Amino acid sequence: MDAIMVFTGRSLKHMLVERGSQAWVLDPRRARGFQYLVCTQNRQSGAQRTGSAPHASAFIVAKISDIVESVEEPSRYNILFDEFAQINIPGAWKGWRNPVRYTTLEELGISLAELRFERVSDAESEGTAAQAVSLPISSLVLELQSTALDKDSSITDLLRRVKVVASKLGRSDILQWVNLEIQGYPNEEFVPDYRELHGTVKGFNPYHGWLTVMFEDSEVEKNASTKKERNPISEIEALLEEKGALTSIAGPGIRSGLNYAMEARVFFSASQLRRIVDAVRNKILDWALALEKQGVLGEGMTFSESDKKQAASVPSISIGFIENFAGSVGGTVKRQSIVANPVVLRSFEEQVREFTEQIDTRLKSTPADEASEVHAAVDEVRLELAKPNRDENLIKKALRKIPAAAVVLSKYATQQFITLEVAKLIGAS
Repeated sequence: MDAIMVFTGRSLKHMLVERGSQAWVLDPRRARGFQYLVCTQNRQSGAQRTGSAPHASAFIVAKISDIVESVEEPSRYNILFDEFAQINIPGAWKGWRNPVRYTTLEELGISLAELRFERVSDAESEGTAAQAVSLPISSLVLELQSTALDKDSSITDLLRRVKVVASKLGRSDILQWVNLEIQGYPNEEFVPDYRELHGTVKGFNPYHGWLTVMFEDSEVEKNASTKKERNPISEIEALLEEKGALTSIAGPGIRSGLNYAMEARVFFSASQLRRIVDAVRNKILDWALALEKQGVLGEGMTFSESDKKQAASVPSISIGFIENFAGSVGGTVKRQSIVANPVVLRSFEEQVREFTEQIDTRLKSTPADEASEVHAAVDEVRLELAKPNRDENLIKKALRKIPAAAVVLSKYATQQFITLEVAKLIGAS
């Protein structure tokens, strides 16, 4: 991969003034390994909407010069560039929920040979950036409503906007909730009802795949299949971008009761995670509308003393626990509490790739003449994975050939590993 693609509301003129694109949630160490920035236009964003290129089109390619932390928004990063080329690729942005995507120029159909790069300094001297537009914000509350109504806007970005409004209005109750949603909930006691997930407990049978576990006691089943989702909302949002089974590890009591199961997990539908995101978005919209009804709009980035007094009488966001919450909200959630019962979403393709890598590792000590047929079968799987339009059924068909090729490895533990893992992969997707 050589390109970072972003979905931005800013115009080219705006970015030339800032000498980059900002401000994004990303891993700076990973981002510094990329050469190019591809900007696609978001004409439906809220604040900072200055772009005029067609919605979802790619309009510039830039050479990344540095990744720096944003001064205005700590923990976010600006992607700086000193050279850029204008392009026009309609529909380049395919509606992904995360506004930052790692890709390649080749995948986007962009040829470097056809691009004419300009230096930012030259563009400035020619007046391209000198005409930078002003960025008026008529009302923070109305901007908040606009962003909440935009189904493509990041829920994490929306919460940050709420944080700004709540802070300026002195609403510590709203700030508490925003911080919990952004950082994660410290324990299940304070997790709101809209974050409760209900799934199906399944055990993995090496010969039949994932089988639903039948319970004699409905209360035991309810406890085993219910999960209080404590993770930060950004992690929930990221999970919705992935494909595959959404699962969490079942409790040890369930696992010990399944004599055939190598693994027991609780399966959830992705719609339940979407319900969490939608619930947060709706609560924010309701609060913003209540502020407007009370006459609290603000002017630009500020609120008057009258606004602050009126805002104090607007009901809090209804989540059922804020008034009883005690202790520091600003701390971090203990990672072990998440890892112990994580929500894991791994696509079928990711699992297959990991499996092929495990085979390579196991076959390193196997004589080449005995391992050759297995390597050939694994290569066939990799060919299917490498196709632009991957077909899961063809990948499974190729996977089934690996155990047959591994018959010659009967004296090694690798054969049993291959047989069990292929059965698991075919039954898990």
